[in-house]
Amino acid sequence: MLKFIKSPSLQAAVYNLLNQENYSPEKKTWLRQISTRVHKYESGYISDGGEHYLKVGLSAMKCIHEAMDSCGLTNPISILDFPCGYGRVMRFLKAAFPRAQIEGADLDKKANRFCSRIFGAKTLDSKPDLEELKLENKYDLIWCGSLVTHLEKERIATLLHFFFRHLNQGGICVFTSHGVRVEDLLARGEINYSLTPDLVEKVLKGYRESGAGFSEYNESREGYGISLTSDAVIRTLAAEAGDWSCVYFEPAGWDNHQDVYAFRKDG
Repeated sequence: MLKFIKSPSLQAAVYNLLNQENYSPEKKTWLRQISTRVHKYESGYISDGGEHYLKVGLSAMKCIHEAMDSCGLTNPISILDFPCGYGRVMRFLKAAFPRAQIEGADLDKKANRFCSRIFGAKTLDSKPDLEELKLENKYDLIWCGSLVTHLEKERIATLLHFFFRHLNQGGICVFTSHGVRVEDLLARGEINYSLTPDLVEKVLKGYRESGAGFSEYNESREGYGISLTSDAVIRTLAAEAGDWSCVYFEPAGWDNHQDVYAFRKDG
């Protein structure tokens, strides 16, 4: 049995946002339609009442719609949420694009099962080596929130190649990265992402010297940690991935934290 909760605090957060925030009618519709079921793994994210949890999802949708508007994409019928996690953004994708076929993929099989059951998404088990992961479908819209932020430069390149291969012609991939905003937060000691001071300095040094800083959380994480990647490096890696073009860039656009890019597959 899936261990989820229908969280009263998340329902209360929906109510509070509907009544306290000056949202557009569209956003209010999404809030009314989302599932409030939360997996126990994410219950900690709503310990503060859940309003920030929902605002992160709404922020993602704002970026996605602005990216779509920038290139004239309307009504995507095939969407990939990668990695989907436990549905923080997927619940909004489902509300915003009710006619779309939404798929998700994650290394966490429990997350996949949850998203499949609660959001009706087709889910796939991802692989650490994306060169070995080949999906059956291509997509009009790919959303990738907070994965580039955890990978070193070479794996970011592999990820962008993967996204390019799985986009339909005219489709867009919207993804996030850590840039200038996060460099500033790390340098001032406002965040550390559970890295030791020495590892924070390692990330900053790499970023300032080459535009790409990275550190694993610890030696057992096998290439998963915290990255800082400059705009120039992101654009270079994307150009090497294939024939697509940047149609949207918003520094710290996701939750006033992560940079947001959208690349459209030309043709």
